[in-house]
Amino acid sequence: TKLLTSLENKTVIDVGAGRGRFARAILEAGAEAVYAFEPFPDSVSALRAAFAETPAIKLFDLAVGAHDGRVPLYVVEDETRRHRDALPSLAPFEEGPTLGRIGEIAVECRTLASLLDEGSIPPEVGMLKVDAERSDFAVLQGMGPLLSAVVMIQCRDDLAETGGTATYQVDEVVRFMADRGYANSVLVKRRDRFEMLYINNVQIAPGEWGTVTFIHDTVFPQLAATIFAVVAAAQQRLVDQAIYFAGEAERRLDVSEGIEELRPREVDVAVATRLEVLEEQ
Repeated sequence: TKLLTSLENKTVIDVGAGRGRFARAILEAGAEAVYAFEPFPDSVSALRAAFAETPAIKLFDLAVGAHDGRVPLYVVEDETRRHRDALPSLAPFEEGPTLGRIGEIAVECRTLASLLDEGSIPPEVGMLKVDAERSDFAVLQGMGPLLSAVVMIQCRDDLAETGGTATYQVDEVVRFMADRGYANSVLVKRRDRFEMLYINNVQIAPGEWGTVTFIHDTVFPQLAATIFAVVAAAQQRLVDQAIYFAGEAERRLDVSEGIEELRPREVDVAVATRLEVLEEQ
């Protein structure tokens, strides 16, 4: 949303729109049109209900990938209930202790290039956001001549909770995008409760996940100030977290030491109380 405010082109393509959380946020940030693509029928119904009175949302009940055609959409259930909805993906999931495949449905898949050829999407947009449950790279491989000032994809390494090993390595996406004129990127990386931002560094370790945002060379100069400000704010949040946790550690140490000092007396009281109970019995 911060990048959008600095872009002249405020048209957005949302691949993997889900139930519309990103679309709603980007509209509130000033997006003038959002081309939303979602293949999962339940999510499509939710999108239609949520945005029935929003002409800026142009909804397509399609999957987007590297090739046109009918493809299976695998539907996975999260047994931990951390994901309220089913997790549909064009990439087969590896079943594990937290995920179970509950079926598949046939859906129509299109490339962004073919959608552009038929005039369904414009040739230039401000932002392309992709959240296709491990099929993000395939979407980029089907972009064709589409030009987007900003491109966002999901990235991760091995996460058993969301289907095991990643289907693509971020390094290969970086090389692919560099050839298309995206020499700069911003990685938002998460591990546990911590969030870190890196410029032009996309190293992801097992257990980490996040988002990579690619900035086209033609707009990087105008977005650089916004990018550096967001990275600086993220660093400050990390410092604030470190100070908070250090304070909590010291407080708990003080409490622990206080308990150790009181323990002999507490033991005497507990023993005396128990003896009184036994005597009464």
